[in-house]
This record gives sequence, structure tokens and C-alpha cells, in this order.
Amino acid sequence: MRTRFLGCRSPDEEEEGGGGSLVGYPNVQNEYRSNEESILVSFSSIYKATKAILQKAVSVVVSTKSADPSSLPIQNPLLGQIWSRGDSSSHSLLVDTVGSLTGDQQAHVVSVPEIGCSNEIEVGISPCLEINSSRKSKEKVKRSIAEKRIKHYSSWHKILLVGEGDFSFSACLALAFGSAANIIASSLDSHAFLKEHYRNAMSNIEELRRREGKVMHGINAKKMANHELLGKLKFDRIIYNFPYAGFFGKSVPKESQLSRHRKLVSKFLMNAKNMLSENGEIHITHKTNGFHADFKVESLASSHGLKLIEAVKFKCGDYPGYNTKYGFGGDGNFDCNPSKTFKFGLKSVSL
Repeated sequence: MRTRFLGCRSPDEEEEGGGGSLVGYPNVQNEYRSNEESILVSFSSIYKATKAILQKAVSVVVSTKSADPSSLPIQNPLLGQIWSRGDSSSHSLLVDTVGSLTGDQQAHVVSVPEIGCSNEIEVGISPCLEINSSRKSKEKVKRSIAEKRIKHYSSWHKILLVGEGDFSFSACLALAFGSAANIIASSLDSHAFLKEHYRNAMSNIEELRRREGKVMHGINAKKMANHELLGKLKFDRIIYNFPYAGFFGKSVPKESQLSRHRKLVSKFLMNAKNMLSENGEIHITHKTNGFHADFKVESLASSHGLKLIEAVKFKCGDYPGYNTKYGFGGDGNFDCNPSKTFKFGLKSVSL
């Protein structure tokens, strides 16, 4: 069992193809899994708890003699909870925190034995190391990771994609970044539905998971802020490509269809707003001609206290491998021209 953060692999892990330790970004929340249980771990909480110890000593000695958190040398409820879970991932988590604080992803990261061993592990820290603020530490970690970009998106962004069809857009981002560790890709459709109706869905999902991305099914864009996991996270980019409420046939009046589409976009924006980081952006890519122009995406965003940052022309060819899908079981691609990507952000609060 491994602890995964929205971060990067260490050089050791890249060479060994799967081993090693993961160094995460401070202030990133992610899921810690052990024995089929899950808890949300805030890296910033671990960071703050460990920092106080680091500032007072040139080394940290972590004892594994007891699984009782009250007997551990690090007296912190969150650290004790993780430590007492009883696997090496929980121990490595604490040690990796020390590694990220020093800005050294190799020299100060060591393996930790299982609980029950009598060993004591010393994590050495250079006496000349100065840790003046969490901001400096975060900058050290960030500078150690090469940024990769594709159009509006960076490998440093924490990205949520909703309403994915065959997951080809999120797979494109993963390939461009070389890693999907900062990506959560979601769909309303179930895994079984995707497997039956989209011939490339499984290979795209496998590509995401192979690059440490997270794939979620049954995520309703109109209710996602209330999701037990997603609702607790903040994102730098939330992407919804070509939102569409469905195909209703000629028997349903145009105004009724338009109302359903606008309701979908409005509910999505209302939820996404509550899931944005301070400088985050919501991206809606949408056709701009005919019936689609009547969605009035900009006015819907404004009604939810969002400002338009810019609207830029969307070119499908800018995203290699991306295939637009009709949805609802149709594996055919639709012509997405002309389209724009509308970028929305939080409005500044006037004092």
C-alpha cells in the first residue's frame, strides 16, 4: 500500500519504475488509503506539525517500538493517527515530509520498517539548513519539479475534469505533462457503461491511472460540491468541455430544451465556484453558433458571482488524441467548430 500525494516521483522512483517515495506539495489535500479505509490528509497539517520539531533539532528520531500514538515522540493527533495505521506507507509519509522541508528529495528520505520492529530511524538534517517560513519550503519543492504545459494548463495545476466522455481529453493532458498525479478526471457514466459504449475509454482510463491520475465515475456536475471527497478539495482548474443536458428530440420544444441545458451549466458553475482555489479558474468550452449561443454562458457565470477572464478560440487539434463525443452512448465525434473556451474566476471582494 502506498501513500499518494499530488506531487512528483522522486528520482529513485523514476529509475526503479515504481519504488521509492513520493514528495508532495504542501497544502495539498489528498486521499490516504490503508486497509480499505480512506481519510483525507492535509499535507500542510503534517508540514506544520513536523516543522516545529525540525526548527529545534538537527535530527529527528522516529521510534517504531509501539503502535500506540500516545507513546510516539511526535505528539500530534493527525500524525499519531497516520502512524498507528501500521504500514510502512504511513511511516514514509512522515519521513517524506522531512525530505520536502529540506528541499532534498534523496539525501534525507529513508525507508522505515513496519511497526513492531525495535529499530530507531534517524533522519539527518544539515545544521546549516534554515527553514524560515512555509512559503520558502513550498518554493523549494516547486522549483525542484519541472513544469510542463499544454495550452491553458500546467502540470503544476490541480485539475478537475467533469463530464468526460471517453476520457480522451484528460488522457491528452496526462501525456503532455508526463504525469497525471495532479489530475482528477470524472464522468457521470459508470465504468460498465463506458466500457460498453466507448471503444477507447478503457485505454484512456488506463493511461491516466498508469500516470497516477485519479478516475471517478457517477460524478454529477450539478451536485459535485457535496461529494464526500471532491467537496473537500480545492482546484486550480475545473474543466467542463461541451456541457449538454441530453438529446430530447423534436417533441420537446426548443425553449424547454434550452432551459435544461442552461440549468445544467448554471448548477455546474454554482458547484465549481465553491471548489476553486483562490486564483483558480473554471473553464467551459462551448460551441458559439446557432442554438448553442443561446446558452448565454457568460450571463450564467455572472449570476453566480464569477467574472469572465477571457474567451479564446478552441481548436481541437491543440489537444492531440482528444475526441469530442455526443454522449449518452454515442461513440461518434461531433464537429466542435466554432467553439470557445470561456475562463471564469472569482470576483474580487470590495472592502
